[in-house]
Amino acid sequence: MSHAQLKTVHPSQPDRALGLDALRGLAVVLMCLSGVVPNWLPNAMYHGYYPRYLPDEAGRWQAVENPWLFRGDWPGFTWVDWVFPMFLFAMGAAIPLAMASRLERGTARWRLVLGVVWRWLVLIGFAVYVRQIDPHLIDPEPGPRAWLLAILGFVLLFPVFTRLPKSFSSRRVVLIRCGGVAACVGLVVAIHFGSAAAFVWSQHDIIILLLAHGSLLAGLAYLLLLRRPIARLLLLLPIAFIAHHQAMAPQGRLLADRLDAVNPWLNTSRQWLDFTWLSQWTDGRIPSNLLDFSPLWDFTWLKFLWIIVPGMVIGDLMLRASGRSGESPDPIPQLRWPTARLLAIAMLMSLAIVIVFAGAKDHGQQLMQVAGFKLITPYAAIILAGPILLSTGLCMLKPTQREDQLLVSLYAWGVSLLLLGLLLNLAPQVQLSSAGQPFTFSMNTRAVFEGGIKKGPPATLAYYLASAGLSVLALLVLTVVVDRWRAGRRVFWILIVNGQNPMLAYAGIRSLLGPIVSLPLLAPLGLAGVKSLDALGFTWIPRQIASWRQQAELAGEPWVLFVWSVCKTLLLAVFVGLMTRLRLVWRS
Repeated sequence: MSHAQLKTVHPSQPDRALGLDALRGLAVVLMCLSGVVPNWLPNAMYHGYYPRYLPDEAGRWQAVENPWLFRGDWPGFTWVDWVFPMFLFAMGAAIPLAMASRLERGTARWRLVLGVVWRWLVLIGFAVYVRQIDPHLIDPEPGPRAWLLAILGFVLLFPVFTRLPKSFSSRRVVLIRCGGVAACVGLVVAIHFGSAAAFVWSQHDIIILLLAHGSLLAGLAYLLLLRRPIARLLLLLPIAFIAHHQAMAPQGRLLADRLDAVNPWLNTSRQWLDFTWLSQWTDGRIPSNLLDFSPLWDFTWLKFLWIIVPGMVIGDLMLRASGRSGESPDPIPQLRWPTARLLAIAMLMSLAIVIVFAGAKDHGQQLMQVAGFKLITPYAAIILAGPILLSTGLCMLKPTQREDQLLVSLYAWGVSLLLLGLLLNLAPQVQLSSAGQPFTFSMNTRAVFEGGIKKGPPATLAYYLASAGLSVLALLVLTVVVDRWRAGRRVFWILIVNGQNPMLAYAGIRSLLGPIVSLPLLAPLGLAGVKSLDALGFTWIPRQIASWRQQAELAGEPWVLFVWSVCKTLLLAVFVGLMTRLRLVWRS
């Protein structure tokens, strides 16, 4: 295997942005964990729009009757809301680095354009396929058949996406790819054969689909305006603004009806992908459900460019710091910041991220009261994070080498985006207290810009900016502890390898992890086969786990079940790490 392939799968290579790999891996791992968190934990463990506890009219916090009832009027920002933006941000930051690497190898720009379009099509197919092999889509109450089909669907993706050795001939590669695609299509047909539910394009993974459309537009914009970063911003941010405007409710739109000229075109863009009228020409030979591609596109999805574009800006800064942007290196080598200083910066920034989530998870919750002043979230997100950000800034004075200047740039961008998002989230309301206290602060969500920071739908501008800022600060932390502190590469190895193999990790969340930890997969062998293998522990272990989980649920111990959720997440992460070490890396 060539050196170019080795540096993709081995975290020990110095010329790769391992901190960015670790950030991508952190997003995938947290995405997996957020999907298996048990019920009745505090609100901070779920999406902000799914609170488990809400205050009643007297201000007492009570458990809600339906924890899965969408509450768009309740602003809240948790780490679960941040996971997907982190994933998008990492993708945006990787675009300049990946494009520069290919241009350095002499790849023509038109080939890169074709590659961006091809990757867009592949990701759309991946988004549809991973949803089709979801055990809960195969069977609403999954059993052994659904689990086995999900695992089979996961295995069939290896010949489609695994990076093959360069020694393979083009003909051999095409045969392997086409064989894998044919097997995947055959499995989807077999799943729907005899099923009451017909195949429709609306059954897709929305996260991958948003990633596909965002990467297409961002990649084309980067190649079109290769040396003009300001022009890229002027091109992409207006598109993001209009998409956000369209996604907001009419009463919350920024420009009201001033975009009426483009509204009809944007609202009918999905209809252009509806080809059901062709079924009449084919006498019904092609089912109409296969000809309606409109669920695969929505212009409002481009609102997430608010997160991808800052990622591209950071990617440009990382490219410039690496010396691969065409700029001349520093004429005189200077000393780097000491390791103790770097680790102090990482610890302070990590604490700042935690404090922000502590202050923004429950809008209207009282944290403390001093001399008649009530400290209400999300004000704590700024008040408590301020000293941390200030002390971090003092730690980052006087940069020396390019690497240190990169940290300062990351700090400046991260703090600016984060504070701007938090400021859009504040609406203090001073009231006289009837209890003799001079002043109290209360939260008026209607006065907050766009209703406060929340993922929605519709997501607010404060959500995009705060998410992007936190992602930049997280990248700063991981850049310090992984790229600048060599011991961190061993400590965060599991995040790095998962970030280098994100497609495999993402597909394994539903199609591999669920079947492995759910019902015993030996049940189809029959009762005799199960009993004969029971002595070996093949069925005793999952039965004991199921019994333990049931006891924890009855005892009302959700944190015990949360530990089990962490164990399941680590199980998948270790599997992906082993696959990456074996050079079974998926690429689109």
